[in-house]
Amino acid sequence: MVLSCQRGVHALNILSYIRERNIKSKVIEEKNFYNSIRHEEILNYQLTKFNELWHGIQVNVPYYRKLVLNGEVPSNIKSWDDFNRLPILDRTFSKQHIDLLSDKSKSPDAWVTTGGSTGTPLKYPSWKSESLNYEPNVWFARDFYNIRRSDRMFRLWGHSHVLGSGLAKYKKMIAFKIGLPLIGYKRFSAYDLSDEKLRTAGSQIINFKPHYIIGYSKALYMLAKVNADRKEEFQNLNLKAVIGAAEGFEKDSDKEFISEVFGCEVGLEYASMETKLLAHTHPDGEYKVLWRNNLVECIDEEGKPSKEGRILVTTLYPRAFPLIRYELGDLISDTNKCLESVYSFKEVKG
Repeated sequence: MVLSCQRGVHALNILSYIRERNIKSKVIEEKNFYNSIRHEEILNYQLTKFNELWHGIQVNVPYYRKLVLNGEVPSNIKSWDDFNRLPILDRTFSKQHIDLLSDKSKSPDAWVTTGGSTGTPLKYPSWKSESLNYEPNVWFARDFYNIRRSDRMFRLWGHSHVLGSGLAKYKKMIAFKIGLPLIGYKRFSAYDLSDEKLRTAGSQIINFKPHYIIGYSKALYMLAKVNADRKEEFQNLNLKAVIGAAEGFEKDSDKEFISEVFGCEVGLEYASMETKLLAHTHPDGEYKVLWRNNLVECIDEEGKPSKEGRILVTTLYPRAFPLIRYELGDLISDTNKCLESVYSFKEVKG
């Protein structure tokens, strides 16, 4: 038994080392990139990057090909005024016209379905190559809190391995029960947030000794509240951070309470199924937009640029479903911009 445990720990260390090695150079490259461009140069970089993609999009995506042929939008994006002529699209429109909004240059590798929290779930095509562009963003952002890919993570999240049927469900269960522990991840279902289950989650955190915790923001608050009496045990873990996702905290005091119970920084991811990670809080208190891959706008109800209001996203890497001035349905405030490109903001509201 002892020998078996030692082998398990050894395998975990090797896998953690390999995972860290594979992403470390990409995180360093991300850091160097973001440090190499001043805030006032961001929009120029983004328009150049978008224009490179735009030449292929207007050929391979039927919706935009028709707009260009009809002269409704320019074939070359030379300025912000040119970019501003592109139409604003939302999830409802995209759901109705997904075939016209998909890139026909090659077949999709998968179809992804968004969650139904907005009442308008969207099924859209995806290429495997897309992850090569957005995955380094995740670890670059977590590095704000000194989190490494090799760190042990406890995740309070949905348990999708219990969904589906047949072989697909079996593969998911193997991945979750064997694969995740092998890379130092422990996932606890957030489908049942009863006090009893949350006490069990608290015990597992203490025994698992993670370096950081990620979960639905409101679930994390409930976790902290039910396990507040274990504050000393949690703080002895020396966690790097607790990261909320999928939603904001209801009150600033919720975030402060979680920080007090776990004895560490508390941050927030801002992401959607369509965009993946779009922005991430920094210990300085702001959301930092991952603007290398995302051009973010903030507009008012009339569609005019604003310091706070509706958020639009344009992705700056090749996608089977290109997002161009795509409205997520959220509001952001206290934005900092390079002309009309948002590179940081204070708050997001669903």
